[in-house]
Amino acid sequence: MSRFSLRTAFPRTPNPLSQAVAERQSRGLPLLDLAENNPTRVGLPQPDPRVLLKPGPPGLP
Repeated sequence: MSRFSLRTAFPRTPNPLSQAVAERQSRGLPLLDLAENNPTRVGLPQPDPRVLLKPGPPGLP
């Protein structure tokens, strides 16, 4: 649970979304993290090296 400064008036209890996430995690159920930015962590394969951009200082020939 994230903590805010005591000077704020934010409620210090978990919101419904964080409660639902914690419940799924406690049951061992999978979660779909839409904020994940590493494709290999979500089961996508490494791209073919031939399609990767290889920038060079002089630019395109």
